[in-house]
Amino acid sequence: MAYKQIVKICPISGLEIIENDRWQNLRLAENYLISFRKIGDHIVDVHGYGNMGEFDAIKFQNYLDRFVIEMEIQTPFVEMRNYEDLTGILPTKETLQIQKDYAIDNKDRRIGFVTYNATRAIDLLLKSAQRQYKKVNVKVFAAKDYEEAVTQSISILSSPEKIGYVYDDKKNYKILASDLEWVTLYSGQFLWEEDSLFDIEDIRIDSKHPLHGIVENLTIIKEELSNLRADIRQKEKSLVEERHQTEKIIESLQSGIIITEVGTQIIVDVNQTACEMIDRSKEELIGLNLKDIIEVEENYNLISSHGGLLECRLIRKDGVKIPVKRSVIKIRLRGIPYLLENILDLSDEKTHEEKLQKTLAHTKQLNNLTFNREKRIIDMKMEVNSLLKELKRPPKYKSVLNQQRDSDEEQ
Repeated sequence: MAYKQIVKICPISGLEIIENDRWQNLRLAENYLISFRKIGDHIVDVHGYGNMGEFDAIKFQNYLDRFVIEMEIQTPFVEMRNYEDLTGILPTKETLQIQKDYAIDNKDRRIGFVTYNATRAIDLLLKSAQRQYKKVNVKVFAAKDYEEAVTQSISILSSPEKIGYVYDDKKNYKILASDLEWVTLYSGQFLWEEDSLFDIEDIRIDSKHPLHGIVENLTIIKEELSNLRADIRQKEKSLVEERHQTEKIIESLQSGIIITEVGTQIIVDVNQTACEMIDRSKEELIGLNLKDIIEVEENYNLISSHGGLLECRLIRKDGVKIPVKRSVIKIRLRGIPYLLENILDLSDEKTHEEKLQKTLAHTKQLNNLTFNREKRIIDMKMEVNSLLKELKRPPKYKSVLNQQRDSDEEQ
């Protein structure tokens, strides 16, 4: 199959940008797509779309290795990754570990990893990664946009022997008690201040201070926790809305709806139609066992009707038993399995059926009477014709002559 290929020129570097349909919108997960393009001979530009939490690191790295071979990327190369169209907070810890292992195993091939258009949480994570990779021949950088990412990638490629970050000698750096107190104060905001994140720039410890890395890591953790709280609040709101919507749907149904626990058959919810059928309030019904209000044959298991229909009897509050048709399906509410009983009142149907049976019986009786009457009249006409024949007179009732001849022939 021939794939369409587009060649453009990078406005920042003047290098060729090659985009091939073969490497566009590849699916890593249900809600995650990835696209690759080549910039010059040594830069791979990656664009992700979807939920960051669904990123499949192993599948991605397989795609990356194949792209490098098929598009003839020269090694060592730099990977740029665009986070502009990604949602979520941070990748999973498992994903981070897989990517770290890949960086170490391929340190002689992929000598740089540059992100751009990323969230603050990703930027902070990359700052932490700079320390994680300082003993590995890989340079990690968080750029603010595409222009800075390309510039940084070219800088990495132009001096591969100076890839690693150079840190000031901190062995003799004097850490004051006030510095420790300051970091402790800011880390304590995890417990006491949930409304906003503390800003690294406000801390009286510069980037060269040995404690600055700890502060960065704490910032990442707090940002992730803050986003997780927001995500939890949103999910709780969605669950409440879903519950209200479900309740509205159930209440609007014309058939009786009874929701029970799986196994125990304890009633946990009913709609108004079911309450009216049973002549009990919702409060009276919740907590009862389904067997308290539905009567079936002795050898019939209530649970065995799942997916099918069964005629049984519903026991009202006054003890009167009314015929109903029952079906059961399995559902999940708020992640918990339940059984939904759909109850149809057959009282009117049974009444109509009885009336119909009586009407049919009466009609049959009338038909029999009419038939017998008609037969007697025909017999009488035939008898009159026979008497007239004996008197050698013409028959009076010509309508029965054929029947009379047939009768004479049979005799």
